Amino acid sequence: MPPLLDEFEDAWTDCSFSCASFEVSQDSPDSQDVPPAATRTTLTLLHKASAKRVAVEPNPDYSSTSTYSESDDAPVRPQLKRQKLTIELNEEDQAACEITEAVAASEDLSTEDFGSPWTGPRVRLRSCSVLPSELVYPKSHYEGWTASLPVHPEKAAIYDLLHEWKQLQLSLPEEDRSEYVVFRLSDFSIYGSSTSNSRWDYSFEFVPLQNLKTKGGADKLLFDGILSVGSVHRYVEKVPFEILAVEGYDELSWHTVEGKIFFQSHKGRIESIWYRLAEPAHEYRRYFEPYFWIANLAKHFLDYLFAEPDLTLNHFCTQFYDWLVLQHGDDESFNQWLARYGKTDFRAAIVANVLYLKKEFWSIAECPQRYEIWNEIDHQNLKAITEERLKETTTIVTPYVNDCFAGMYFAKCLKPCFSLDSKVTAAREARRKALGFSFNEDPRSISRTEGVQIYRRKHLSRQPSSSEDPLHLPRPLRVLKGEVVGVNRDKLSSWKDQEPIWYAYVQDVRLNKKGKEVLDVVWLYRPADTTLGKERYPFDKELFFSDHCACGRKALPVSEVVCKINVEWFPRNGKSRADYFVRQKYRTDKELGAFDFVSLKNTDFTCECESVQKSALEAVMEKFIKGDTVLVVQRKGATSELEPVVIVDFVLEKEQVVVRRLKRAARDLKDERAWPNELVWTNQTYSIHATDVERKCHVRFYSKEDVARRRIPAPYERDGQVDCFYITSWLVHRKNKIEHKELSGPFPASLNQGFDPTRPPPRKPLKGIALYCGGGNFDRGLEEGGAVKIHYAVDWNKDAIHSYRANIAEPDKVHLFHGSVNDYLSQAIQGSNRPEIATIGDVEFVSAGNPCTGFSSLQPDKQSTKSLRDASMVASVASFIDFYRPQYAVMENVPQMTAPVDKGKQNVFSRLLCALVGMGYQVQQFNLDAWSFGSAQSRSRLFIAIAAPGLKPLPHPVLTHAHPPGTGRRCLGRAVNGVPFGTRRVEPTAFTFVTASEATADLPHITDSHVQTCISSPDHRTSRDPERWLTRNLIAMVPRYPLKQNFVRAVQRGYMAQPQREMHDWRNPFQRDPNMRSWSRANPHSLFQTISTACRPRDAFHGRVLHWEEHRLLTIMEARRAQGFLDHEVIVGLPSSRWRIVGNSVARPVALGLGMSIREAWLGNAPDDRGSKRAEPRVVVEVRDASTEVELALEAGSRSVAPSPYQALPKDVYAVKLPIKRLHRGA
Repeated sequence: MPPLLDEFEDAWTDCSFSCASFEVSQDSPDSQDVPPAATRTTLTLLHKASAKRVAVEPNPDYSSTSTYSESDDAPVRPQLKRQKLTIELNEEDQAACEITEAVAASEDLSTEDFGSPWTGPRVRLRSCSVLPSELVYPKSHYEGWTASLPVHPEKAAIYDLLHEWKQLQLSLPEEDRSEYVVFRLSDFSIYGSSTSNSRWDYSFEFVPLQNLKTKGGADKLLFDGILSVGSVHRYVEKVPFEILAVEGYDELSWHTVEGKIFFQSHKGRIESIWYRLAEPAHEYRRYFEPYFWIANLAKHFLDYLFAEPDLTLNHFCTQFYDWLVLQHGDDESFNQWLARYGKTDFRAAIVANVLYLKKEFWSIAECPQRYEIWNEIDHQNLKAITEERLKETTTIVTPYVNDCFAGMYFAKCLKPCFSLDSKVTAAREARRKALGFSFNEDPRSISRTEGVQIYRRKHLSRQPSSSEDPLHLPRPLRVLKGEVVGVNRDKLSSWKDQEPIWYAYVQDVRLNKKGKEVLDVVWLYRPADTTLGKERYPFDKELFFSDHCACGRKALPVSEVVCKINVEWFPRNGKSRADYFVRQKYRTDKELGAFDFVSLKNTDFTCECESVQKSALEAVMEKFIKGDTVLVVQRKGATSELEPVVIVDFVLEKEQVVVRRLKRAARDLKDERAWPNELVWTNQTYSIHATDVERKCHVRFYSKEDVARRRIPAPYERDGQVDCFYITSWLVHRKNKIEHKELSGPFPASLNQGFDPTRPPPRKPLKGIALYCGGGNFDRGLEEGGAVKIHYAVDWNKDAIHSYRANIAEPDKVHLFHGSVNDYLSQAIQGSNRPEIATIGDVEFVSAGNPCTGFSSLQPDKQSTKSLRDASMVASVASFIDFYRPQYAVMENVPQMTAPVDKGKQNVFSRLLCALVGMGYQVQQFNLDAWSFGSAQSRSRLFIAIAAPGLKPLPHPVLTHAHPPGTGRRCLGRAVNGVPFGTRRVEPTAFTFVTASEATADLPHITDSHVQTCISSPDHRTSRDPERWLTRNLIAMVPRYPLKQNFVRAVQRGYMAQPQREMHDWRNPFQRDPNMRSWSRANPHSLFQTISTACRPRDAFHGRVLHWEEHRLLTIMEARRAQGFLDHEVIVGLPSSRWRIVGNSVARPVALGLGMSIREAWLGNAPDDRGSKRAEPRVVVEVRDASTEVELALEAGSRSVAPSPYQALPKDVYAVKLPIKRLHRGA
């Protein structure tokens, strides 16, 4: 028996009441400012005479209303016995309660049926919606309830009904007599037994029939109901049964299983008697209707499977729907069943109900093992991808990466793997040369010095005497343009480095106004001066060109020069004869917080101070032409936002741009059916200043029919993500009237439409490999940019890799590896010829979302074996990049990866950058917030992007949605000079952030989610087993208003009962903090918390997983919406596994933003440049003294040369005579 509510009468307050008289579920009367429609109250009355349940049924829009109390006094608690409810309404609420009076009148209810009058305090009332019954236990288990018929033992009922059945059979012709004894069962409720051997406790709670005899479900159930034959009716209670049968499989002429669902009780089996299910009891209806829909799905699924045995999951994307319509399209009951689902793609429904489908299939199929589809969807036996046996138990790395990460706190987890295959070695060397990498980063060739031994005598213009300071040159000194000089460190500088000498490239030598010789210089940085920090960098002879200059008034006096050094620019190998070499530029954008490494170019040798500054209009005209669509800044008071417009003309005299206004259909025209990024074409034009043009946006024309039929492709159908909009209508000005009309072709030619994602891209996409691919949300977002196509994917998790496969249109064209990345890399290095193992040259792009648990701030023990192994996976990613040498790569992890470890002695982020920059890659880091890209989630992640030398690096992904109020300027870390890098961007956007309620507004209400089945959205269920009654009551006792209430605050305000208080861990200081998130409700007007790998309401940090309105936890579908999974995409596995796959993913809007950045960089390269040619010529400059030789190594056929110490080559000649010993062209 479930605990009777009377036992907890004193503990219950305002949260949820259930008894024989009435059932009330209402909000806590804390706030006096709750909006009228903000809460719901369930009021269920029982007719005293007939014991018939009377419930106020809500309209679809929840316009029907009842009331709840609101008082300044202590919470009002109704007595838990039959009482008369006398409610006084004010004029404002009088009309709202007419529906309850109408229902009462229609049922002929009298107020005298409910006992004594109400004795509580007078209260002010407010209207709210009325929902159907949410009973979890059958009525027979409530004290005081009596059935409409006398209760009969099943044996006696069978005796009476069997006699009646025989009499009826005798009255029928012999050919019409049934061979089975069948009794009708109506007004039934089905619930669990206390002895049920299941994964969770079903004791006397309602149970959907699909959970009978399934894995983890109930092995035995009980039912109450009315058995009948003819005019004989017998009410029975607590009848056990184990056998459920559905008739009609493989009968295509039968359109539904209505009237064909039977079960057999223990006593009925002795007499061979079956009970046919008719209509359920009112309180059980919400459990039976989903089962009835699933039973029909099982029939159609099995019929299709028997007709086409070689089916795969992709056949259920659209072909299954077409087959169903062909077979049953004329039947009304079938069309009603189809309308309940509302989609043509049945894959999600098949996967969500696979346990029931499998049970039904295996009970009737003759040879079930030969059907391949089960290998794709049955999470107990997934075999569509062969699982690889684990061989490597340590993190496999290349020798170079092993040397780079030597000494790290997880170094003991690393195992270098050497290639013994000469073909692999030759392929790696050829790949490096093809992509333009400077030299082979062989750790055996890496030379290091103890300390900094760089100030050698050959730096001096002459040898100093023994009495002279070797670090200072005698005066006067001759310094030439193009030389690299050293000056003493500024002791007052904010730079925290301890190097005594700073180096600078001399871009000009001139006389200042006082006639003194000064130097316009660009500073050169050591690795320790960059984001590489003090970590182990492979080449201590490497310097980095910077964008930090000292010119004009800040020019250096020649007298401050203390030395000159030899520098090799664009080196060919790591064994340079010069003291230093430079191959990359280190950019520092303090305003944006971007600190990155890019390939050095000839134009970098002259700082921007010396270049001719363009006007704002000239800059705009270089990027855009007439007809282009751009986002422009529009200021509204203290705030600014971006609006899409069309460029009409340029006004040179006024530095202005004439643009066409595009209105927002939803915002400006109040079109409730329009999506946020739907625009309206207008004839209105206006002028803006050129500085207000922000960036390009993508706009295309589509018809209203395209919108209705969902034919708008990604990314234009993503509500404005990545600056993509579409136009379907226009405003027509006729006389004094403006008409809003649908736009049909031909579309206006005065707009240059954005790219068409349905057409092949302008060049072949990059072939990619996905490491730690998970469910594929990251990679699908990258692919939607059009520049990447994943050909290989690796993951060890069975459910994740099969979910990845389930969402591939052509699975046979993608090589999936179900195993460890360590085994994969080991086989690749050893030259495996398996098709699943990519060879060198097959990988042009790498995506990786390596484990973050080793860096998470919630990980208390970063020295545990698992934490060390997970942290070492960053070296694995670096090794994949080192081995395959892709053109581009993107890695994801938590921002905490940039935090120092081992008491501040080490930094994994800086060490990883050292490895990547040492390879020669251009490296960037992005601090990206999911909400800035349209995700309704508070999730921030670190992304590291790389590009091969000479290729265009990724631009920062565009931010399309504003920050929530109160968002701070978080950064990834601080550079050596104390300036923060990776700072969160704050800039105008085109949209406000998406709230949790907006992201899930179209999902159906599922009340307490005890049914755990939603027909239209199969993943709209919680990831946990149904909560026990004590936990359900705890959730219901957490007030819904004010927002963001939690367990501790509910206790402080007196709303939590003693049994629930005793459940809490009060010893934990985090658990008793009222500001923590344990058992906390989500805020519908803000963001979801970061979706983690499990739904843990007890968690003090990630416990904000209670729904803001319904008494339940967040569902998998709500987590999917927060992460940007598309509704039709399939996730395989148990509910808890599906949540984990969602939580482990990269938010889809962020992935799409990165995909568009890759697209821009990919299209920004030369048409024939896939990293096979250098973008810039090589220049080698060696300076010893005035008579030192200068060696210029030019690319063959190049006419441009970087600045030399003497003069530049004229453009019309390849070589000129200079005061040098030789001049030759390099390879």
